[in-house]
Amino acid sequence: MISLRPATLKDLELLEYWDTQAHVIAGDPDDDWDWKKELAVDPPWREQLIAELDGQAIGCIQIIDPAEEETHYWGKVPKNLRALDIWIGEAHHLSKGYGTQMMKQAIARCFSHPAVEKILIDPLKNNVKAHRFYERLGFKFAEERSFNGTACFVYELERVATFLLSTERLVVTEVSLKDDTFILELVNSPNWIAFIGDRGIRTLEDAQKYIQESLRNSYQKHGFGLYKMSLKSNNAPIGICGFLKRDYLDFPDIGFATLPAYEGKGYTYEVAKATIIYGTNNLNLETILAITTEANTKSKNLLTKLGLVLKDNIVDDAKKELLLYTNSP
Repeated sequence: MISLRPATLKDLELLEYWDTQAHVIAGDPDDDWDWKKELAVDPPWREQLIAELDGQAIGCIQIIDPAEEETHYWGKVPKNLRALDIWIGEAHHLSKGYGTQMMKQAIARCFSHPAVEKILIDPLKNNVKAHRFYERLGFKFAEERSFNGTACFVYELERVATFLLSTERLVVTEVSLKDDTFILELVNSPNWIAFIGDRGIRTLEDAQKYIQESLRNSYQKHGFGLYKMSLKSNNAPIGICGFLKRDYLDFPDIGFATLPAYEGKGYTYEVAKATIIYGTNNLNLETILAITTEANTKSKNLLTKLGLVLKDNIVDDAKKELLLYTNSP
């Protein structure tokens, strides 16, 4: 079983030795890692990891944030990416599946940060074996580029949206930064503005900021949030549904919104009912709340249909009067 640990100065001699191996040189002939210097620093944009097999060091992985990396090796790239380098130290450890185990752990490590949307890697153009290795792991060819005068192929691995649940007609997954166009349309729809409020989200950049700082941040902070509901028939996103944690409420409350074109078709009830079951069974939420306004008749009717009962009138942080529903007596 492969495990990863941080590289330290104690690994200097071993890493310098690995750099003399023919297969390592062939895989990256122009790199001078200057390990003594690199191991002495620990910048926030990089992880240097040693892969161990039953306590024996067999390889190394470097994970960087290419937008923050100080030499700008990757050029001008968007935020929320990671880039990987990986190598096996000695030839007798090749072709035994260790590289695959290392990469799977590194990929999981990258995507454990909810902001990270994509992983980059840059094998040499003529390293066909490496191309096939990354393709088996799900990486897709993006482009040919020259790095420091060396011809490389750039491969990308995009985050797969985490699946939560499905209903007869819908599938529910996490919202990702790729959903910016859909979110921009949703938050500017008439019902959203009328009953939830105008958030001033007018551009795709605004939408991405909202996705990251509000929606995805909730996944990490609370273990739940608002999720995208899409049609099973064509994967079209039609709305959001999930749970929110508000400072002025003791328990999470369920929230939902649907694009105007899909209202009145029973989709919201279908997914909200499944979401309540998910919250009870998977998130262990004994009490589920819901808030709405007196004017939002459709929402009130839906909450009643879901079995929630009116409990109280409350005022939110913005001094807005709301109705509080609950599944508990």
